[in-house]
Amino acid sequence: MAVPFAAEIRCLIDFCLTKTSLDIFQYWQLFNYHCEMYLAKNGNISYVVKPMGSPTEFFDKCTLGWLIMGILLFFLVGPFYFFSEFSDFIQTNPVVKS
Repeated sequence: MAVPFAAEIRCLIDFCLTKTSLDIFQYWQLFNYHCEMYLAKNGNISYVVKPMGSPTEFFDKCTLGWLIMGILLFFLVGPFYFFSEFSDFIQTNPVVKS
């Protein structure tokens, strides 16, 4: 997949040399599915090594769970606090306080 046009040429040669009832576009789609599954298999090596049902490590849970959730909540709730009356740089609204 790293060599330019090597995968495309391989797909065309495979299509020409194998008996199939698929047309070239269907065969190309099948080849793309095969490549995506291969890349997903190689990208998930760490999940294969980890036994199924084993608990998640504390460091992973903190960095991937709590830290990301905190950042997302900061960006979601932060502007409401920033532009509210609780913010230090905004003056009180005299219309509301009357």
